[in-house]
Amino acid sequence: TDSFDNDTNLASLVDVVVDDEKLILASDKFSGTARSTPVTPSYLTGWGILSASLTTPPGTTAVVQVGDSTGTIIPDGDLPGNSSGFSVSPISLTGLSTTTYPGITLLATLTTA
Repeated sequence: TDSFDNDTNLASLVDVVVDDEKLILASDKFSGTARSTPVTPSYLTGWGILSASLTTPPGTTAVVQVGDSTGTIIPDGDLPGNSSGFSVSPISLTGLSTTTYPGITLLATLTTA
C-alpha cells in the first residue's frame, strides 16, 4: 500500500511529482512516469489482485504496467494486456509465476492532450 504522501516507495520519477498524496505531471509536461521500488515479499505463495485508484482530470489518462523486480515490463504472454497498460482496477496478478517473478514493480504513466 502506498498513499503517495511522499516518494519513499518510488524508484524513479520522470516528469511527474508527488503532491498532496497524488502523482501529477510536472509543469509544462505532457507525459511522465513513476516506477515503484520492487515489491519482494519474503514468503510468496502467489500473487493476488492489484488495486489502484486512477482518477484523472479531463484530458489526462493514466495507465499502470507491471514490471519484474528490475523494472522490465512483464510480457503479455505472462500478463495479458500489460504492454498497453491497465486503466481500470482491479488487475489480477494470480497467473504470474512466483518462480519467474519473485518480485514486481509498478509503472504509472500519465499523459495529457
